[in-house]
Amino acid sequence: MLGHALAMRGDGLRHLVKLYHEHGPIFDIKAAHRGFTVLAGADANRLLMKQGDEYLSSHLLFGGVAREMGSDYLLVALDGPSHMHLRKQMRRGFSMAAAKPYVSRFIDIVDELTRDWRPGQLIPAFPFMQRLVTEQLSEFLIGRRAAEMFDNLLIYFNTLMNVEVLRIWPRFMLRRPKYRHAKARCLALGEEILAERDASGPNDPPDLVDDLMKMIRADGTALSQQSKIGSVVGNYFAGMDTVASTLAFLMHSTIHDRKVHEAVRADADRALNLGDRLFDELGSLEDLRACVLETLRLWPPVPYVPRVVTEPFAFAGHRLDVGTEVMMAQCATHFLEEYFPDPFRFELARHKAPRFEAQQKMAFVPFSLGAHTCLGSGLAEVQIMVTLATLLNRFDLELAVPNQPISVFSTPLPNPGKKFMFRVRGRR
Repeated sequence: MLGHALAMRGDGLRHLVKLYHEHGPIFDIKAAHRGFTVLAGADANRLLMKQGDEYLSSHLLFGGVAREMGSDYLLVALDGPSHMHLRKQMRRGFSMAAAKPYVSRFIDIVDELTRDWRPGQLIPAFPFMQRLVTEQLSEFLIGRRAAEMFDNLLIYFNTLMNVEVLRIWPRFMLRRPKYRHAKARCLALGEEILAERDASGPNDPPDLVDDLMKMIRADGTALSQQSKIGSVVGNYFAGMDTVASTLAFLMHSTIHDRKVHEAVRADADRALNLGDRLFDELGSLEDLRACVLETLRLWPPVPYVPRVVTEPFAFAGHRLDVGTEVMMAQCATHFLEEYFPDPFRFELARHKAPRFEAQQKMAFVPFSLGAHTCLGSGLAEVQIMVTLATLLNRFDLELAVPNQPISVFSTPLPNPGKKFMFRVRGRR
């Protein structure tokens, strides 16, 4: 009756890799009440990259999220020319360069939220990172902190994902008073931010909110106020769990192996001594960057993406008809020997000269591929590297349970669970 549901709610990606080796690049799975056709491997990645927008739609799966936000023009729920038009208008605000003025604030927020850490204290990695990342995103997205909104954002995001996208919660969860209150508060925040910017005028240099204020549809008409509000709030959803989960997995990556810990911490110390040059020198922090890339390889934040077939097509000798629910397992290539020898082994050397394994085409895709590639991947990379460097520079840390293997929970997005903790050994 459950099919693959339990396996998919655990480490779903590794389960799909196992099925790929057993059945090839296309196979059907059933997870409780839903069925999917899974496409995996390099050829599936090429299809997603080159023809994904031609054959596949995200609107039929993410349209419910847009409706719950009152938006008819939400990036994740759009396809084709409308998606590309809106994406082009948002690209500047989500670029890596746009993060440069916020690097010092990202560091300050880490320091503020860790000010009371004491030797021996246990820190639940994922919940802490969720709160930290949300504070950093607030500073970047709306120019102010929003600590009081964290619980509401978390309830709103988790409910929408579990009801509208994953469909593992019944729809009556959208009628719960707790959810309705969180929804009202989140949308009110978006409305408040737009009203403030309308009254004060654009920032210098312009930010994401300024871009939203002047965005237009592909047909030249203005976005509705509700669509703008949906975009303000939706920007939190795009990063608060994905970046937080990566940072939580990174805590395991950098602590469990002392050699890795020492190498990455040396880069962290160098990074925090760079001052205003930190952003420009991020690429030179070889071990820190390699650790981030290897963590993204083993635990990508979005290891597979759901889509619905809108135009029939053939793949690997099989026909996929209109209406078929497809799961594009683009990160299955992260565990294929032809790209990453001994793929389940954590190894920094993969991402350094002369190997640079992540640069192989279609092999390393933690932020997906094609038209719907994560728009904020550059911002996320800066945020992750700066945050990790600050934590390692400030504290001596260790796993709460020595040699503890990492667990993966895939709902609503892959994370190491609330029970994974690290211990503060002391302040450096």
